[in-house]
Amino acid sequence: MGELGQRARQLSFEDDHLLRMRSRIPLTVPQDMLLEWSCGGQLKLYGIHNDESEIQVHVCPPIRRVYTFRSAVALDLVLARRFQAKRAHINKILTGYGYLVPPRLIPGCQQTKLPEAWWQASGILEEIGRHRQSQKGSKAERLIRWALREGMLAIPVQAERVRALQEQIRGLDLKTLPSDVQVKCDWPGGPLAYGGTGHLYLQVAEANPYGIY
Repeated sequence: MGELGQRARQLSFEDDHLLRMRSRIPLTVPQDMLLEWSCGGQLKLYGIHNDESEIQVHVCPPIRRVYTFRSAVALDLVLARRFQAKRAHINKILTGYGYLVPPRLIPGCQQTKLPEAWWQASGILEEIGRHRQSQKGSKAERLIRWALREGMLAIPVQAERVRALQEQIRGLDLKTLPSDVQVKCDWPGGPLAYGGTGHLYLQVAEANPYGIY
């Protein structure tokens, strides 16, 4: 199969997952995994398996890059039990549970390097080492809003052909449907080559003891 054929098959594979997420078809997670994720009831089951997003964007400040991928595609990797699970802690307090997945192994994952001036202006670089008063999440969202506004992120969208003749005459050929996006500040994440940990952290449970959003 040639490169174009492989890409077409990959797009079909990803579209199937996107349709599944759009239709909100309940996804059955094995009970043993749910118990493992909750760490015996210490954490709330909240993450990539039930956040209702279609697209995940992981913001990695130290390496000045963001990673964009479809939620359903990454979730299948988690359920396949192929990757290392890791508990997250803040000040020795259990705060989350997730999986360490290299971005290069997430089908369709897109890497984008954002301008240095944006990282500085967002204030997110000032958040290193902060926990109780951290605003990493809101500042990461600010960066992504800027990137979307400037057309710098390759966010997959559904496109419909315009069939009305009058609209076609006005120059409209396609209409796109918006995607729901989850933004995560994945502080140390990203490839080792850029100074990251070599993976992204796909969360499936959290505690959020300080009420940080």
